[in-house]
Amino acid sequence: APITRKRGAKAHKAPKWELPAEPTTIPTGEVVVSILGELYMFDANTGVFTQVASEVALTVIETDKYTYWMNVASDARRYVAQVVEPEMNAVFNHDHRSLIWNYFDEAGRAYSFSVVSVDDKHYETLHQGMTRAAYETLNHEPWHKVNESSQDYLLDAGEEDNDMMDIPEDWGSDGELSHIDEEEEVEEVESGDEEEGSGKESEEDDVVNVSDDDEDHEEEESDGDDEIDQIFRRAAVPENVKTTLTAAAEAAADESSDEEEDDESDEEESGDEDESGAGNGATAGGKEGHSAKNSMLAVGYKHDRSFVVRGSRIGVFRHGENDDIEFDTTISRIDDTRGTEFTPSSVMLHEQDSSMVLMNRDRPHELYRMDLEYGKVVEEWKVHEDIPTVSIAPNTKYSQMTGDKTLVGLSHNMLYRIDPRVGGDNMVVQNELQAYTTKSHFTAAATTDSGAIAVGSGKGEIRLFDRLGVRAKTTLPALGEAILGIDVTSDGRYVVATCKT
Repeated sequence: APITRKRGAKAHKAPKWELPAEPTTIPTGEVVVSILGELYMFDANTGVFTQVASEVALTVIETDKYTYWMNVASDARRYVAQVVEPEMNAVFNHDHRSLIWNYFDEAGRAYSFSVVSVDDKHYETLHQGMTRAAYETLNHEPWHKVNESSQDYLLDAGEEDNDMMDIPEDWGSDGELSHIDEEEEVEEVESGDEEEGSGKESEEDDVVNVSDDDEDHEEEESDGDDEIDQIFRRAAVPENVKTTLTAAAEAAADESSDEEEDDESDEEESGDEDESGAGNGATAGGKEGHSAKNSMLAVGYKHDRSFVVRGSRIGVFRHGENDDIEFDTTISRIDDTRGTEFTPSSVMLHEQDSSMVLMNRDRPHELYRMDLEYGKVVEEWKVHEDIPTVSIAPNTKYSQMTGDKTLVGLSHNMLYRIDPRVGGDNMVVQNELQAYTTKSHFTAAATTDSGAIAVGSGKGEIRLFDRLGVRAKTTLPALGEAILGIDVTSDGRYVVATCKT
């Protein structure tokens, strides 16, 4: 929350017992930031920030390569000495010239501090210096190697209540930011389409070809620099799609799941134990048994059902008229086609919500299709023996409402279409595969209603593809933390990505 104290107003001083213990030492090194300001601490009892000191010095010290410490002290005492890291959750506010961050003492107690800079010059020094320190700490890359437009993006990302910035003009037609390693080559699939580079000779295998001439490819993708605006902002939400099932519904599902499973535990243990294994605690495949926690949520659009994954079990819930959540049933054990129980690492509803596609972390080259009417895995898809799939996504935002059989697959450095109808040991559509020769560490993907794709990576980058089989149209710079999950609105206007902190 921003500091709203009026100038000249008397601040409430926090009792000394609320402050964390004074740091015994202040790390030394090269000073990269040194500013003056007022120090505040959030008082959970009153719900406001209270003044701790009317004048403090905040310094950022580089103690080692890509290692920074932030120190806050006054003439009276030392307040903070902490390493610059993501857990700080540093947020800047230009209007109030403030920095708000989290601090954890040795006992693990959390505090929220804020420094209000004495003037705009001190604030800009703090903003830029802390952003540089955070970037270098997370990316192990010098700040000066980041181009100007990307630096502006990173600086704006740390400020609250910012308007969305437009796509910088100097990102170029191929969308690759200049701070990204220019030696990263793109592998392309052999195709009969002349625009996609027909006639290129195969390198080492039958999966991908290395592009001999990126200029033709870039010319193909440069038709209209505003193409992202057209492709990534199109369709509205279908009329029969409910969009209000959010975190509250998930919490209700969790609570309902806990209650229903507790009520039925005796019955399952006595009557269904031999059949499902759900009451056996730790088992060979299901491992977690009843000790597992809810891990994934798949929201149905077609039949008003949602599915909560817990270990090797799936709780099924009905959507009421007012988006109420009612427990329906439990799929008590997930087995592959060989009868081996497993805990899915990812799930996706498919084929008008009649099926669910499951991933097994122990078998990354395969996918499994569960028939939801019977609650059993009925098909095993061998995607490709040389391509481990790390994530899947529907072809379009609401493909699960249709009979579409294909889906989007993601490996650590490839993006491709999977077509189960092909059969055999290779279900990758060859002319719709895009790969990077260097490790891109792709982690998650999501699609718009028009089929444009947003892909997150372990580096924290987000790539935007207008379709499969071509290079990313735009790459958003990494803020430093790995992308764990990603989603995009149906019109492509907003992308939401989650990280650890």
